[in-house]
Amino acid sequence: MKCGGDRRSPYEIALGKLRFLNEASVANVQGIGSIPLPRLQRRLGSLPAEILDRIKQAIRFSLTL
Repeated sequence: MKCGGDRRSPYEIALGKLRFLNEASVANVQGIGSIPLPRLQRRLGSLPAEILDRIKQAIRFSLTL
């Protein structure tokens, strides 16, 4: 996830200002990567099903599935 404006890219999904984010943000599916498990200290929140579905669609689009 990143903060900042939505550039209307098919790779970016607007998240808005969720209660666990400091400001309105977007999920950029081109920036998906792995991180070591110890870096995951605690759960901050969860995404609404509608937003998660849009993120999944963007991932499928980016992988041309």
